[in-house]
Amino acid sequence: MSATRVPDGLLAAFVQFRARKERQMSQKAVEHLIGKLATDEEVRLRFRRSPREVLESAAEKGEPLTNVEMEALATIDPDLLDRFADTLDARLQRVRIPADAPDRRRP
Repeated sequence: MSATRVPDGLLAAFVQFRARKERQMSQKAVEHLIGKLATDEEVRLRFRRSPREVLESAAEKGEPLTNVEMEALATIDPDLLDRFADTLDARLQRVRIPADAPDRRRP
């Protein structure tokens, strides 16, 4: 059985399409992760303790980050993230209720 030869131009176009698609997916992952860092206090606290752990966890959950993106994101200053988060409308923030907080629903 002979193999079907793919024309070089078609192969090159496919490779370019695939690379562009991967960059788009990766860019969306970066944007999603930055948004999460800005709006989720718990994620920011974890990021402050261990940026790599947060990034690796995101990658394991299907966020396709490249090594370069992971390195760049790991260098974000947690203090700047906190200051930025403080400028956002509270309605955009994910509320973190400590486990030891009293239950205010009970009289």
